[in-house]
Amino acid sequence: MVGARGHDTVVAAWHFTGQEGALVIAGMPAGVRVLDVFGQPITAAQPGTGAMKIPLGPRRTTLLLPNTSVPTASALLKSARLNRANRSAVCQRVRG
Repeated sequence: MVGARGHDTVVAAWHFTGQEGALVIAGMPAGVRVLDVFGQPITAAQPGTGAMKIPLGPRRTTLLLPNTSVPTASALLKSARLNRANRSAVCQRVRG
């Protein structure tokens, strides 16, 4: 789910298999906040490729993208990769 919050965009992501995994997104804006279902910060790695690696567990993960429009956030998510169980897949669908 992707939605506007003032000048920012909020993204709610669920790991569809209920297992651990990571969402790798290139071109994320500075100041992105990643929160767990309880609103606690989650540390997201930024590999040398310029992509942000966001850990996903069996519960909802929320991303707060500052000064980012919904169309821009949706485009970033469409180019994201989901890494799970030593496999990766291109994200197939983003609704905005």
